[in-house]
Amino acid sequence: DWRSIRSLSFTKEYSLYDDAGHEEKCVLQYITIDRAQDRMSVLSINNADSMLIGRRDTLYYHYARAGQARLPSETIARRLQAASFVMDIPYNIYSTSVQVDHDTISIDDRSVLALHVDYHPSDDQSDLWRYHIDLDSGKILSHWVETSDHYSLIENLSFLEAGGHQWYGKRRSYRTDSLMHKLYLRASYEYFDYEVVR
Repeated sequence: DWRSIRSLSFTKEYSLYDDAGHEEKCVLQYITIDRAQDRMSVLSINNADSMLIGRRDTLYYHYARAGQARLPSETIARRLQAASFVMDIPYNIYSTSVQVDHDTISIDDRSVLALHVDYHPSDDQSDLWRYHIDLDSGKILSHWVETSDHYSLIENLSFLEAGGHQWYGKRRSYRTDSLMHKLYLRASYEYFDYEVVR
């Protein structure tokens, strides 16, 4: 059961690319989520730069190299949420405030269950998510996200087993048009070294 997980830690490496295919940056992150202690931390290493952000209860903190501007709590909160958000999928759709609809669609001549999710239905600017779920395995094959200024398709290429759950292995994110046609590779991700404590 997802709710019985007391803590989760993992390593994430990602690269971002521009629309010409040039790498903008490559970041290695060590992420720890401790539900029992109500705290979370993300150590990010980008070339020679490193930065640690985190939260304990309602206190946000940020450690970085000398001379680097201190991040406001709102920025830290957004970055922590971004680092952990996909790890809660699909369990985060069970919140009473989330609006969910579904249908069956075809992707690459394969029928998949499409969950349409609005996490903040009262907000007109809320991102709209669509999860494409394999009907046989139950795995989320991809996510398609509509934001206020772009569309993204995130393909889940592999999964890893840890603590009785399937976790992301390798993923790729593409910018798409409104019909989900790929325009260019925006990001590649690899997750590893999962540790789960119940």
